[in-house]
Amino acid sequence: MPANSYRVFFCLGCNRRVEICRHCDHGHRYCPDEDCSKQARLEAKRRYRAAYQATRAGRRAHAKAQARYRLMVLTSEGVGDLQKVTDHGSTPAAPSVTVLSETAILAAQEKNDRAAPVPQTKRHVRCAFCGRFCGPFVHRWFGRWL
Repeated sequence: MPANSYRVFFCLGCNRRVEICRHCDHGHRYCPDEDCSKQARLEAKRRYRAAYQATRAGRRAHAKAQARYRLMVLTSEGVGDLQKVTDHGSTPAAPSVTVLSETAILAAQEKNDRAAPVPQTKRHVRCAFCGRFCGPFVHRWFGRWL
């Protein structure tokens, strides 16, 4: 494959069309939005944990962890009742967000446009991950580099 090629794929999370340059491509299956990959990772972890918990070793490990937790609660509070269940954890706080003004976004885009020369192609494609212009060659992904 030419070094100035790019790959087109559809995100497994949101089914969005994604163009990625050869430089950034490391077998991505999700778009650059962190929500898609994070959600898929959480679902996979739930499946793995549930499968492990269903085994004898998983049930024993869980029972030991529960016993350690109950002992910790009992010793930290001084007074306590050895309960068989744990409380649900609190939900994590929302991440802080930085909002850029429209002028800052336009300035950054203008800086990128000046930094990278525009290729002489009919359709100018930018990489969804780094924002650079991709080459004129597109290839399909077959799960591995051919």
